[in-house]
Amino acid sequence: MENWDDYFLFLQLWDDSRSTGSSIETGKRKQSERLEAFARLKGLLFAEDEETVAARARAKILRDIVEYPNWHLAKNNSDEKELAIYTFEPEEKETTILDGPHLVRSIPEGIEKLLVYDEAQDKASVRMIEAEHFAELLSLADSVELEDLLANPESEQLEKILEGTYLVEASEEGEKLELSPRSKHPDDRIAYVYTHKDKISYRPVLPMSGKRLFELVSTSPEVDGMIFNSTSLVGRNHHSINRLLLSPGFAKNALEGTDIRSGAGRLKARSREEIELWLDLNDFPHKDREWLEEIEGKTTIIKIQAASDYSWSTQEVDGKQISKEREEKVLSPVFCLDEATGESDGASKILCPGLLARKLGLRSGDIDLRRRKKPGQFLLFFRLVAEKERQHYRKRLVMAEELAAFLPKSGDRIPRTTCLTVKGARTLSRSPYAATRAWIEKTIAGAKRGTRKFLPPF
Repeated sequence: MENWDDYFLFLQLWDDSRSTGSSIETGKRKQSERLEAFARLKGLLFAEDEETVAARARAKILRDIVEYPNWHLAKNNSDEKELAIYTFEPEEKETTILDGPHLVRSIPEGIEKLLVYDEAQDKASVRMIEAEHFAELLSLADSVELEDLLANPESEQLEKILEGTYLVEASEEGEKLELSPRSKHPDDRIAYVYTHKDKISYRPVLPMSGKRLFELVSTSPEVDGMIFNSTSLVGRNHHSINRLLLSPGFAKNALEGTDIRSGAGRLKARSREEIELWLDLNDFPHKDREWLEEIEGKTTIIKIQAASDYSWSTQEVDGKQISKEREEKVLSPVFCLDEATGESDGASKILCPGLLARKLGLRSGDIDLRRRKKPGQFLLFFRLVAEKERQHYRKRLVMAEELAAFLPKSGDRIPRTTCLTVKGARTLSRSPYAATRAWIEKTIAGAKRGTRKFLPPF
């Protein structure tokens, strides 16, 4: 840094602004001066030379080419060294319509230049992409197709996701490879994963396959899941997702050949009550809920429709999504309910134990009974529990028993890989006692007590 004056001014104003007295006017002035100094400091620290700026602009152009959905590829002769592509249908030219990845893979050998005609710029103007950038276009094509798989779950995608290459914030010591969560804070115990080098942040990354990544996530107790492209989008166009999360439960199931993501397959529910519980645990909108049902033999196919809500996403995400065209209705994942199967004694295949514990309240199994709210109203010789309150405790009992079903027969703690959401895994990381048999049994006992109409006074 050539000029340190702005740096020291920034530090001084930062300290002054924190110790400003009660004068509102003085506080506003100090805040304004601090922000101005910070802006100058930022310009000094992050100044880029022309070469860096040009490289960033070129990287954006290459990604825009690969992400564009409808290229018109002009037919060319075998001896031509240039290949023309258009964002519009050119006159008097025979073209084939391809999306970005297929276009890139269709460039014949021997082509030295790609001529890009963009209607948004000028139909007559042309942008030339030299052959030296074709390898980068192919790399981007692999990345974009991998992002499409992550952002838009469908069946038969898992093999490609496992075989894909990811850039992961991780450290390597000898033969030992470890993920590198950015802090020990319970809200940031996640692995940062990127789909391409133009998406990475400032931290060092290591390339690895999806299989290796999922093995690390499912066996690393200090990691609660994965976040993809934390500073940019996953996917392209209107199908993109901001800050996509995948859980340890997904990683474990993926290695076993099962894709548990919503959209990859129908969610197999045991009852309508279990579906209702899934909707509540995953914050599906309540307004104007409507159940849409179809019968296929002995199986009922169920989707729930509700009024649109920007805060809800089919897949788990960290934060709000980028505004898109507002839809009047939002649809849940597709559930299937086999009436012939009936209730099962095993653990739910669609509920997340961490979300169940969170919904129950992390003090419901508190050892100190004095810290728990006693059900009912005190009436001298007994406590009377109203019907509305008993209904509340019946719901709690259902959730607590669902949570208990995740306990292994030979252990006293719910395995972290049963968590189907990062939010649920974070809950059990922050409050590990909520995954124990002792806490769950106390919660069940408390819920059962609240379902009785009359209780002892103390």
